[in-house]
Amino acid sequence: MTSDKNNFLVATSKLAKKHGVSSLVAVAPVEHDLAYSEHDTKSWVELRAEAEATALAANKNLTILSSDLVFGSREGYLTPYIAQSAFAGKLPASFFNEAAKFSPIHYEDLARAIAHKLENAGHGQFAVRGEEELSIKQLVNVIEKACGKPEGHTKAKRTLPFEISTIIEEFFTGITHDTNMTRLIDTQASGVETISGANFWEASELSPEQKLSQFYRYHAIQELEVAAFPTFAAYKQVSLD
Repeated sequence: MTSDKNNFLVATSKLAKKHGVSSLVAVAPVEHDLAYSEHDTKSWVELRAEAEATALAANKNLTILSSDLVFGSREGYLTPYIAQSAFAGKLPASFFNEAAKFSPIHYEDLARAIAHKLENAGHGQFAVRGEEELSIKQLVNVIEKACGKPEGHTKAKRTLPFEISTIIEEFFTGITHDTNMTRLIDTQASGVETISGANFWEASELSPEQKLSQFYRYHAIQELEVAAFPTFAAYKQVSLD
């Protein structure tokens, strides 16, 4: 999360306690985190963890659901970017990293998890993942096929050296969406756990109903579904700061 989101989580937790809210559920999708930190020694994951711990300590009726990448017919955030890029034929090199592993969750399963926690007030932090783990490269291959493209169709696009491109980007626009996605993937590939909490499905004695492999086997992505908005320019011209 950004510092603003971290502060918002803590403030909401305290305010909900003040007003006697009996069940508060905060959903923290990893793909909407700002994968960046200006702290001298702490990473964005560490700063987020501190804020989450503070929020949980402030309110015993708070549950935090940390979700993995989200997929579905009502597309999430990172998966439609992959689909757009599959049609265009290019992606940042980080999207071909086999070390970055994710367990994407269908948005309906995530909604079920939220509803369960609202109806069964509790306290703590839980990770909401899908049943199937795959690398970001494997996810790209799955989405390529759903777009009617052969596996391996999408290539790594040429970019300026990281330090140079970062300086230019931050000067003109601030951190943009595609750069943030790349940083998230790089963090996951480094072995840092970006999705926090106990296994929600085990703790609740429930299980996800949707599998990514089955979904994309029958879900054909049409170019007009993902190409209209946001445009590639929007990914580059919108700052996340």
